[in-house]
Amino acid sequence: MNIALVLSGGTGTRLASSVPKQYLEAGGKPVIVYCLETLFTHEKIDAVQIVADSAWHGLILSCMENMGLHSGACSHPHAGKVLSGSSFCMEDETSSPELPPCQDSMDLSAGASACSESRGTPPGKSAALKDAEDFRDKFRGFSAPGKTRQLSILNGLRDILQYASGTDSILIHDAARPLLSGELISACLSALDGYDGVLPVLPMKDTVYFSEDKRTVTSLLERRKLFAGQAPEAFRLGKYFKANDRLLPDRIYAINGSTEPAVLAGMDIAMIPGDENNFKITTQADFKRFEAIVQRT
Repeated sequence: MNIALVLSGGTGTRLASSVPKQYLEAGGKPVIVYCLETLFTHEKIDAVQIVADSAWHGLILSCMENMGLHSGACSHPHAGKVLSGSSFCMEDETSSPELPPCQDSMDLSAGASACSESRGTPPGKSAALKDAEDFRDKFRGFSAPGKTRQLSILNGLRDILQYASGTDSILIHDAARPLLSGELISACLSALDGYDGVLPVLPMKDTVYFSEDKRTVTSLLERRKLFAGQAPEAFRLGKYFKANDRLLPDRIYAINGSTEPAVLAGMDIAMIPGDENNFKITTQADFKRFEAIVQRT
């Protein structure tokens, strides 16, 4: 089983916008929709879990409904529901004994309707989702954001372990990277065979310097041995959960990237070529670049 964990809990403060970057509209639909379309329609992705603040659940569900990915008759019993602290619970043999007990869930269908009325209904169903009936059961629910990105990931992992096995694969992606390609998803999952994790990377183009005091050059780093990491990152679910869990309660706050806990735990991480187009929207310039791309297509 291959599960996609979509991180959409960021506040987008560096974009200087009152709306988090992943919910800004570009090309007639919120940024998050672009990667969701790619993940939901990918034949190797079996389930999708979304980390998002409850204030945005209605918008996400509304968008998914308009894409044909979510409806009141969604086949998965927990789709469209959240719990306070953990997205939902499923009683089966794969549930982790370390996880908290199930709590009552909250139906978000009303929130989706209200969101459509207040923010405008997203555009019609994408042509790429014409067979969306086949993908409706992929949505497994929402997870609560943590105080940091890595704590958000850990929340998602705990929820996923309630319906997945430790031997399954987890694909972690940022909603702020909307130009995710199906080819990169396939490459990550294929490369995971024989490894504990996979990281797409790009070679460094600029000369990189190290500064001890942030004012003067201390040393020159060897560029050919340096790489910029991208998302999605793929891992063996059980090993990756343990790699994060062992960093609690304090060390996890110092984590800067999704692959860092895996490296610290000694997991075998393969690098594969990344995608120059798979950039992350962080600044206003990034968002304008993305707007220009979708306007041309």
